[in-house]
Amino acid sequence: MFKPILPLPDMQAALKQLTPTRELNVTILRNITVEAVQVPLSYFAASLDYKLNLKFGGLDQIYQDLASNEVLFSGPTDLLWVFNHWLALADKLVNSFTSLTEEEKAREAEFILSQVALVFDLISNISSIKMAFWNDFEIPNAMAFGIFDEDMCSGQQAYLRALNQRIQKLAQAHPKVHILQSDKVLKAIGEQQFFDWRYWYRARAPMSRQALSQFSQYLMNKYQAAQNQSKKCLVLDCDNTLWGGVVGEDGVSGLRLGLQYPGNEYRAFQCMIKSLSDRGVIIALCSKNNQEDVWQVFEEHPDMVLRKEHIAAARINWQDKASNLREIANELNIGLDSMVFVDDSEFEVGLVQQQLPQVTAFRLDPTKASLFASELACFSGFDRANLTSEDLSRTQMYQAQKQRQELQEKVSPERYLSSLNMQLRFHSATENDAVRLAQQTQKTNQFNLTCKRYSEPELLEFIRHEDSWVFCLSVSDRFGDMGIVGCAILLIKEQRVEIDSLLLSCRALGRNIECAFLQLLINECVTAKLSEMVARYVPSAKNQQVALFYPSQGFSADPDVKNMYVKSRLDYLPIEDFFTLHKET
Repeated sequence: MFKPILPLPDMQAALKQLTPTRELNVTILRNITVEAVQVPLSYFAASLDYKLNLKFGGLDQIYQDLASNEVLFSGPTDLLWVFNHWLALADKLVNSFTSLTEEEKAREAEFILSQVALVFDLISNISSIKMAFWNDFEIPNAMAFGIFDEDMCSGQQAYLRALNQRIQKLAQAHPKVHILQSDKVLKAIGEQQFFDWRYWYRARAPMSRQALSQFSQYLMNKYQAAQNQSKKCLVLDCDNTLWGGVVGEDGVSGLRLGLQYPGNEYRAFQCMIKSLSDRGVIIALCSKNNQEDVWQVFEEHPDMVLRKEHIAAARINWQDKASNLREIANELNIGLDSMVFVDDSEFEVGLVQQQLPQVTAFRLDPTKASLFASELACFSGFDRANLTSEDLSRTQMYQAQKQRQELQEKVSPERYLSSLNMQLRFHSATENDAVRLAQQTQKTNQFNLTCKRYSEPELLEFIRHEDSWVFCLSVSDRFGDMGIVGCAILLIKEQRVEIDSLLLSCRALGRNIECAFLQLLINECVTAKLSEMVARYVPSAKNQQVALFYPSQGFSADPDVKNMYVKSRLDYLPIEDFFTLHKET
């Protein structure tokens, strides 16, 4: 999770070289001094293409700043970060813990939790705050009852852990609020580097610059994951990456791969890759090799963790790897910026970085294979806030898609569509769908008419509001279940309905599903006696293919508003007969 931190001068120099394109409005509320966080937070934000606009609340004014929110929260706050440190929050817990009775400890705990609940409630009620992060309480080694404090049910460590657990439960009831586990930072850098006691007593600043830098990295990685902007695909070299040695020269039996050293280093790396696959990351191969040799390792080596069924796409040939990566992206129908390429060759990584800067490419040093698994574990690009059922079955979905493509190449378009036996499940979204739909709005680029990005709390607002309708479309066919592929958000204004968002996953394109989805939406409007539908197309770098979608479906261009379309007559029509509709109310 945590990578080594640059020294402050190097960080400042690197920050000057970065040119982020997206604005990020961050407000920090605190009961301790944390102004030293500004440079590292700006650096890690810029590393993720965010230009930081940072505001600080008053020292020890957390509740007041939230209660009187006209100044700090008058504009949009993308990210609120709250430092409510236990050293400054409860003097009795710091200086008098050993003399407190159990009843007094319980009263202190309830007081602290009531204050935390108040903060969470205030955050939830301020609409301009999109997301908030709360640092929980770190647990130092030196505690009130000395070395045996850790063994005591009523010790200070147990007390703080119990508080953290209850705060975590409070956060789960507030969708905007997320927890940063301070102990992760403390363990990563060590207690001596975490605290700077000189400045705690002089300036109420207990955390060192190094701790604040690590917190900044942690915060931005978690924020990025919460935006559902994680990478989708891990593309791997084979020789000296998945196994030690060169299969074309050493043969299957001569490779370094197994339960004992040195093969266990590569096996551990494969286990880490397998866990990413289980989490929904697409795994692909890009290797300069003979196909037969590589697949022989996958099929015959007894210690291979990865098998052929884990691989969604492969380019095993002697072409340059940049060209192969383009082909893999086209086959999987994903953007190059969704890919991570890993190789042991400086030349291959350098070539990809030069020719395909959109691809995240990094080198694994073959002389340090023991670090492969930990380096991949520390890479935060695949992290995401929630895992949906679609994520967990993503590899199978891509394998099914490959079967569909093979069938499509053999028969006519009409016969292909009829033979798929497509089942459409159309229903109004429930709160249980909010995670998946938020993920779709964040990740879908090609068939996305307005490219509006929504968080889970924002989707929940649409689902709960009586003047907005949210619909889901799930698809399955003879090759497998594709899960939820379509999302539509409709805004109702008297007899008129506006399509706020209409999007469809790329894996569902090319089968007239988008036309059926729109007709199902129109049918709902007819049933509700709505008379007119308006829709907008907002061009982006990736959605040009849908520029004429609304005109192709009988919408007329609004002469007064660019890229606005109107359908003045809504007719209830059946969808095409190669679909079987399952409508849920």
